[in-house]
Amino acid sequence: MNCINNLECFTWLMPCSFSCYSVILTTAMLSAWDDRSSPDSIVFTVTAHPKNGRLELVGAPGSRITTFTQVDLAAGRIKYSHDGNERQLSDAFEFEVCMYD
Repeated sequence: MNCINNLECFTWLMPCSFSCYSVILTTAMLSAWDDRSSPDSIVFTVTAHPKNGRLELVGAPGSRITTFTQVDLAAGRIKYSHDGNERQLSDAFEFEVCMYD
């Protein structure tokens, strides 16, 4: 396992606030890659969950996830869902990116 410092490129362009209550994460928002690794070996592990919502699989709404891959992002399988609190529309989460061979 190698973590982010060994990846060649990393992008984080997630919006700070949401005008709707859910958004599918895309590789335009969040992406990591390495010329030596396949996208399914690049794993994002959530180290601090969103406070006002959750990350979930599009196909399993309501269940918080703790890991996802670059392939999941590319396939549009990862979604942020807001908890509905209209006083707290912004949110954030922290993660670590590792490459598993």
